[in-house]
Amino acid sequence: QMCTMQPPLRNDFYCSAKVAFTKKQLNDTDNFVYCDRRAKKVYYIVNNDKVTNRHSKYKLMENKKILITNKELTNIILENFKTYPRTYLFETQNKEPYSNDSIYIVLLYKPFNLNFDILRSSFVTNFYETHSDYKSRIELARQMRHEHTTAEKNYAKMIPDGAVSLNSIMKKLNDAEREFLHKLLN
Repeated sequence: QMCTMQPPLRNDFYCSAKVAFTKKQLNDTDNFVYCDRRAKKVYYIVNNDKVTNRHSKYKLMENKKILITNKELTNIILENFKTYPRTYLFETQNKEPYSNDSIYIVLLYKPFNLNFDILRSSFVTNFYETHSDYKSRIELARQMRHEHTTAEKNYAKMIPDGAVSLNSIMKKLNDAEREFLHKLLN
């Protein structure tokens, strides 16, 4: 449900995320599922993943803190942590976090013959079928911690291999060239 009711993150988040109920439990190095019981809100706090050190924008709190917007999922998570207290989001019987390989095998492959790439791709494809506006696609990319062009190329297959995205072209232009191209396209 965490990968279907909310935009799914990469598997390294799910196997490394700790559970936190107070801001004092948070730090800048670990990943967290932060539960604000008073506000009845749950956030993913992503401090360490594939893109953390590649792009400075992913180090900003606005991109590290992802609100779970699905109320049903929020309630499931809050109730689950209340009923089954633990240190990690998913942990073994020995109270240790699952490894990347183990979490994939235990949670997805054995029961469903799935992997995180399939989940991410399916989520993006489904979202794009019902949300054609640019702003919502940008927000989805932020929540999934990738560029929207990554979603269009790798998940939704909107940009053919070898093609150059408009964003990459726009970044190389000076202001006058950008303004000219903007007028030409609009």
